[in-house]
Amino acid sequence: MTLKAKIKRAFGYGDNPQKKIMDFLLKKELAGCKDDSTRWFRLFEKCEYWRKKYLLWEERTYIDGISGWNLSIAAYRLRLPEKRCKDWTKYLYHMTLLAVISWKDTESRNRAVECGNEYNSFSIGLWAHDYFEESGYTSLTREQWLEEITGFLKKSCTRYQGYHGNSPEYIETMKVNYPKYKAVLEYLEQNTPNREVVRMNKHGGDETVWYFMKAQDCFYIVSISDAM
Repeated sequence: MTLKAKIKRAFGYGDNPQKKIMDFLLKKELAGCKDDSTRWFRLFEKCEYWRKKYLLWEERTYIDGISGWNLSIAAYRLRLPEKRCKDWTKYLYHMTLLAVISWKDTESRNRAVECGNEYNSFSIGLWAHDYFEESGYTSLTREQWLEEITGFLKKSCTRYQGYHGNSPEYIETMKVNYPKYKAVLEYLEQNTPNREVVRMNKHGGDETVWYFMKAQDCFYIVSISDAM
């Protein structure tokens, strides 16, 4: 089965991905949890376990947006699933959940656990924006992929140079974040092989755009969000 077929099987079509992810969590990963606070706590624990088991490299940052306020990028190099247990749907769920949770700082995680039951937040706190699949799946060459994500940087730079805003704090943050975005591109250009990249979703909408690449000895995930 091709990588594209594995991703389609895992995430489905239309607005199915968030339901599939939620069913997977409630019926399998978090089946023993009695309430939303416990679910948040257990999910954070699991994500830390997945980080230790699979994570080889990561980088996250954001720059001035193209369509939205800020363009966020998160890139991961991960170990492949064990040869004796290649459940790719489960693996893709685990690794994308790891990517989504990694954006949450300690304060946000503690608040989710403390207020989960009060606001019934688990079913709405994570999934729709990150997993909504509306624009389908596209196979890209490595060159097309690198050109696409480099193009986002160029468009962002053009917009940012035209208007820096009035916040000195934001300007100082961008002095750090633009070089970080460039460093992500350099790492991917230097370390990824000449393999197919599968893109889920399309830039310009409200949903997160996901890129997946399977190398011989590792797996790459890059997510980019530019929503309002």
